Amino acid sequence: MMDLEQNENEFEAFLQSLKRALKEDEIIGQIRSIYAESEEKNSFVEKEWKQRIQELEAQNKALQNQIILERSKTKQEQENCLQIQTKLNEISSQYLILKGQVDHWQEKYTGIKALFGEQLKIYKLYQQLSPALKSSLSGIFRGQTIEQFLVCGVQKQNIELLWDAIKIRVVEGNDDELEELRAIFLYFFHAYNSTFDRPLYELQTVSENEKYDSELHMRTSKSRVAGYIDRVIFEGYVNTNSKKIERKSIVAL
Repeated sequence: MMDLEQNENEFEAFLQSLKRALKEDEIIGQIRSIYAESEEKNSFVEKEWKQRIQELEAQNKALQNQIILERSKTKQEQENCLQIQTKLNEISSQYLILKGQVDHWQEKYTGIKALFGEQLKIYKLYQQLSPALKSSLSGIFRGQTIEQFLVCGVQKQNIELLWDAIKIRVVEGNDDELEELRAIFLYFFHAYNSTFDRPLYELQTVSENEKYDSELHMRTSKSRVAGYIDRVIFEGYVNTNSKKIERKSIVAL
């Protein structure tokens, strides 16, 4: 009980001392200075935090806008990819259609080339002959088309005329374009033979170093009168049925 009363007395004494201190101007000034300084610091801190909060809010808003923009870009890119893929599928489909058409015509062309390749080759060879030579053959090959050329060339009479025209040039020693003429003759010679179950004609067999025989061979104007065959310049042909020599081979001695 005595302790309680003692404590109360001490507390009362402290209050009285505090009241007296608060009445002194110096202490009051210090308290006010401390309060003012505290208020100023609190105001500065509050202002700084408000500014920091505003900066963070601005950054947050910017990031949110960036996220929205990136999502929009991603969506647009996905749409662009889808459009590109759709276009690619259309192009691929068109490519397959065109490739099928090209393959179809390539197959037809290959078939035509297989059937008529040799004819085209021979006709091209004829077209490339010199104008003077083609003019000399105009009585054999009449017309201006490949069809007319082939129809004329495969006739028996024209095959004989072509061989005779070549013979005149060879015998006179003119072998210009001889290989081309020989190729054209052989084509029509074999083409005519193919119209028979068994070839009607065959090329005459003549060997080099074989003795020249005027009954079997024809020599060029520049060859010796007699002797052995040095080379065959242009083949003759024989009837396979009668064994008759229709045209003698032209040789050089």
